[in-house]
Amino acid sequence: MAVYFLIAINTKAQDKYFTKDGKITFEAVHHGDIHAISRSAAVIFNTATGEFQFTILIKSFEFEKAYMQEKFNQKILETDQFPKAEFKGIMNNASSINYQKDGDYPVEVKGNLTLHGVANEITVKGTLSIRKASLVAKSTFNVSIDNYNIPNPGIGNGNIEITVDCHLEQMKN
Repeated sequence: MAVYFLIAINTKAQDKYFTKDGKITFEAVHHGDIHAISRSAAVIFNTATGEFQFTILIKSFEFEKAYMQEKFNQKILETDQFPKAEFKGIMNNASSINYQKDGDYPVEVKGNLTLHGVANEITVKGTLSIRKASLVAKSTFNVSIDNYNIPNPGIGNGNIEITVDCHLEQMKN
């Protein structure tokens, strides 16, 4: 019985991949001077269930110009009140991917993006690259800030392009 329990724990850890330094960038669509990057997204992916979870502190986004970062945190995303963004979703085709074989796999993840205290369901297409014992999740998609009750002080047409580039390592026991 104890051996079965240890095998079950080991299997569960082998199914999970994570990072605490995922890279996420955003840019205001049609307004190229609003661009920011964060290298501190926490990401967990469970290959057995297809569950993806991202969490990022909004203040971790860095801008080229300090005044833009201050305006973004204080006036636009109000980070004192809404300190983080989260995505929780399920990869639709997780069971069709051979996680033991290196390659690039097209994926689609459906879930809820919570930003500025508002959750909306989104579907995102991307690529999951498998390289030895690591995974790389990449995607680029647009969201409308109007759907998240975010003020639009000069952010072009209100759409932002989000790019995800996260290198995930297998969780160890």
